Amino acid sequence: TPDAFVPDSLLVANVAGSSLSGSLNITSFGADGAATNNSTVISSVSYFGSDYSVDGDPTNMTSNGNVVSLSGFGTEVITATAAGSTVFTMTLDPSSGNYIYNLVGTLDDGASKAPVNIGGLTNSSEDYKSLSDVSGTGKGILFSAFNSDAAIGNVTQTTVNPSSASGGAIGAGAQSMREGSTLALDFVTNPTSGSSYSYDDHYTVNNFEFEITQAQIRGSASFSISIMNMDNYVSADFND
Repeated sequence: TPDAFVPDSLLVANVAGSSLSGSLNITSFGADGAATNNSTVISSVSYFGSDYSVDGDPTNMTSNGNVVSLSGFGTEVITATAAGSTVFTMTLDPSSGNYIYNLVGTLDDGASKAPVNIGGLTNSSEDYKSLSDVSGTGKGILFSAFNSDAAIGNVTQTTVNPSSASGGAIGAGAQSMREGSTLALDFVTNPTSGSSYSYDDHYTVNNFEFEITQAQIRGSASFSISIMNMDNYVSADFND
């Protein structure tokens, strides 16, 4: 009867060229020793609750926005590819009971950073602005802006105003943020913008960083950040 075993659980940086090796923690190979034929093979791969065991089937993994597929089931080596390029390999070494993981590309798991080139936006003010392909093919950002008057509880839409100075900046109603200003960023696929907007769907973002490039204030100032898990919507009344 085969013995159950629990392989080493290791972490690897999501950087192309990273690799690791861990033990399968097989306590005994049996009286005949380690296998010297193809009896030690990878029959399936699990990733975030999904199991894969058929060569070529698409997975829920992506690399640079492209779907990853796996091949090599029933052998000692699994190869992951996306858009014709190798993303990673997993190899079993039956003689030692170890496994080797080589990350050739990167996986879209949120561990890698993609710089957003705000300076690529035109300086003209518009109701909506957008950037495309900021985090993989088709993944973009849709910008919109609003002003609120706390005294009367009124919210109105204003323009999005980019500036290419100092590498790029963006404001609401001007090339700055003023009292009552809100700048909204929707992480969406295939956005278009101008006096109106469109997109296909929202996508998940695990991390986002920004910088306040200038602060021209007297005394103190405060700002807040709201993060929402948005479903797609058709329209909104800003004064509701």
